[in-house]
Amino acid sequence: ITLLFLAGLVFTAPSVKKPREPLCSRYGNGPCVNDYKPICATDGFTYGNECTLCAENRERTEQVQIQHDGSCPLHPRKKKNHNVH
Repeated sequence: ITLLFLAGLVFTAPSVKKPREPLCSRYGNGPCVNDYKPICATDGFTYGNECTLCAENRERTEQVQIQHDGSCPLHPRKKKNHNVH
């Protein structure tokens, strides 16, 4: 019974994924398409898609990675909107 309990804990525990690099080489330097596939980045902001994050990263000195697919949780201090271009 203890073994079944421990196995249940392993399979029900939320998995924490490591941030991953966006694959910016696939987008080039052109404008991003209006294809809404939100991603949550390591800066806590939601980007409309991976291309939009790559476009923002081209303007930065410190690169932001993808935390997970989907929108980030809402934070009162993080209201910046990164729309698809």
